[in-house]
Amino acid sequence: MASTIFVIGGITFIAFCVWMLVRIAKRRKKTGWAFWGTAALAVVLYALSIGPTKWVLKRVHAPEQVELTAAVIYFPVIVAGSIGPRATRNVYDWYIRYWD
Repeated sequence: MASTIFVIGGITFIAFCVWMLVRIAKRRKKTGWAFWGTAALAVVLYALSIGPTKWVLKRVHAPEQVELTAAVIYFPVIVAGSIGPRATRNVYDWYIRYWD
């Protein structure tokens, strides 16, 4: 039951972030390359941060609730690495193994 609540909370948080990004973009009269470049950089850094997070959680022997929270936060990355195109799965597998 708790894991379902965490997954729903994570998906809701991600949807809220996307909604806010679109709202900010529509509010500005002319959204330039700096805004979209910053948004793209934030997405890339988010996806790449799964490796160091995994490394820290493994070394610290974190409690199950902390690992579950990390799994919810990185749910989109895990799904893309698990059921995405073959190239995405290969890159994801290599990157996760690199941080082991």
